[in-house]
Amino acid sequence: MKKLIASLMSLAVLVWVAGPLMAVAISTGLTQDASGGTAPSVLVSWVARGDAYTNPTDYYRDNDSIANSQILPSGQYNTHRNIAMCAIVASEYGIEYINNVYADVFYPGVKLGAYHTALPNQSGKGCGQFMQQDLLNKLAKQVGIDLFCTNVQQNNGNLPSWNSSDSYSTLCGTTGKLYKDEAVVYCGTKVISYEDPAGYYPITTLVQDKNGQSGVHNHGFQYLGVNAFEVDFNQISYGNVKLNINKVVGGDLTFSPMNLDKPSIRNVGNVRLTVGILQNDMNLGKSSGQWNVSYGARIGHLVTFTPYSPEETKIILDELDLSQLNEMDFSVLVNKFPYPVPSAGFVGNMTLSANEAPFVVCTE
Repeated sequence: MKKLIASLMSLAVLVWVAGPLMAVAISTGLTQDASGGTAPSVLVSWVARGDAYTNPTDYYRDNDSIANSQILPSGQYNTHRNIAMCAIVASEYGIEYINNVYADVFYPGVKLGAYHTALPNQSGKGCGQFMQQDLLNKLAKQVGIDLFCTNVQQNNGNLPSWNSSDSYSTLCGTTGKLYKDEAVVYCGTKVISYEDPAGYYPITTLVQDKNGQSGVHNHGFQYLGVNAFEVDFNQISYGNVKLNINKVVGGDLTFSPMNLDKPSIRNVGNVRLTVGILQNDMNLGKSSGQWNVSYGARIGHLVTFTPYSPEETKIILDELDLSQLNEMDFSVLVNKFPYPVPSAGFVGNMTLSANEAPFVVCTE
């Protein structure tokens, strides 16, 4: 008995000397129990416009008449698009056996560029990588029927992407699966940025049942390209110009309408841009068949001026990346002032135009 007491005392001293544990790594694990028969299935999926519509029965519109889903961006700074992602799912054990439906959205296979800002909860990786997973919600039976069997079928019948041998006739009508509770509609919405790149966005719709078994459908939508920019000036005033001396008006990186003395430009579309410029002669005319004035323009100060003559359209260096803000610099060189001075003075008109530039190709 004395030996036992001594042993216990020794153990107590050992624990006290070692002190309490502050942290310890414990390995864990589990094995999925996927027993229970056939996996659930996604019968059909589609993507529609979700903006400006508060009722899910409105999730049947897109922006082109061709098959499947096409979504048009806003072309406005920080004005994003809501999209609706819907699917009809089924399980041989009944729709109550369905646990969750998700939509995994992926980027097109292009680079987003250095100026792109991802929306909250989105990866911002580009290059075909995963963007975000969104949970879809079960619609009430009649709401789902009204959406798919009335609005989609009658108003935009080629919108859905089918993943089964089903059709409108097998899903709709009084003998259809939706009426007989053999299938059910799920929908959810997500935000796509005004500056997310144009292209095809793959989506994997995933349905899981209460056994953890899954069914998937791969589809997607086309985010249509929009060439759009905005500037913070509506005039360029060169001020006092001397003969044969190049006069420059320089821009800045502050977008502040209307900042007429420091011109700036930013890309508000969802494609990369080049900018075209066209200018008249500001009443300076010609001498011996040659223009008395020439011009230059550039986007950013790291490139040379692009020279151009009156009445000719030129593409200005440099390109604008997605959502990029940059300065614009303009120059004028007068070789001869006409005499007498035109009654209208030396005034003219300039036109800037947007042109799509190629995306940067992903190399990894």
